Amino acid sequence: MDICKLGSPGKMRSEIDGRNLINNSLTYNFLQKYLLHWLEAASLLNITSEIFTAVDSLISMIDVDNGEGISAFVHNIKRVLLQNQYIISKVLLQAYYSALVFAPKRNEWDGLLQTLSGHTDYVSSVAFSRDGKTLASASWDQTVRLWDAATGAAPNTLSGHTGVVWSVAFSRDGKTLASASEDQTVRLWDAATGAALRIFTTDHSPTALHFSEDGRYISTSSQSFLIQAVQSFLASADPHQNEERHERILIDDEWLIRSGERLIWLPPNYRPRCSAIHDNTIGMGHASGGVSFFTFNDSSVHSLL
Repeated sequence: MDICKLGSPGKMRSEIDGRNLINNSLTYNFLQKYLLHWLEAASLLNITSEIFTAVDSLISMIDVDNGEGISAFVHNIKRVLLQNQYIISKVLLQAYYSALVFAPKRNEWDGLLQTLSGHTDYVSSVAFSRDGKTLASASWDQTVRLWDAATGAAPNTLSGHTGVVWSVAFSRDGKTLASASEDQTVRLWDAATGAALRIFTTDHSPTALHFSEDGRYISTSSQSFLIQAVQSFLASADPHQNEERHERILIDDEWLIRSGERLIWLPPNYRPRCSAIHDNTIGMGHASGGVSFFTFNDSSVHSLL
């Protein structure tokens, strides 16, 4: 009784400093003794991802001045969860096996936070939502997956494409996800629920796509789609037919493309493994380890190789 040393049986929860609970040695001892049991039970109840919320709450309540030991311990718990959440959620007793075998003997973790497993073939593209809370991945297995970036949970698998999904992109407001596939379609999805919104047929197999900054257009290398109210879309095979011209920079195979026109051919050594676009500047990462940038304006292209 009164394991938290509250003293008065009438003390209200609102009167209690949470840090006093966390720094109490009984709390520390409980975690040390029953942590693995906790993980096993959470896996059995299929609520493994909810432990992240509990651990984050513990971290926020720790008095950093007087709780150095428990602070390090709870941070280690989070790293163990990040590293093993997938296998613990699938095979309960791996909390006692793999999670312990591959945990560092000292508090020395490498930079890898988590490996997200679920696709059954190569991953061809990934994209973060603007707020950093959601990660989307495209795969050769013809699916797109949405991941909780904090916990690694995968609440939605988006199915419908009939070929390799080459690229994914979030709209600026993070509410819509687009995917481009070798099945010659671009699909739009609700980023929160994973519901399919619309399908566009293209005249090629797009390997890249990009939302305009104002969110009104989504473009592939040769086509633009005008986004209208309530997710109603008008597809135009010729972006020059749109009422407004927008500078849209894309990479498609071996070309840099601006507003649907091939502009710069990329030699093999300069074809990127990854790229990012901001306004009229594109940055490209190459297999050699190098990075190059191109900035476009109305009359010229500036490069920094």
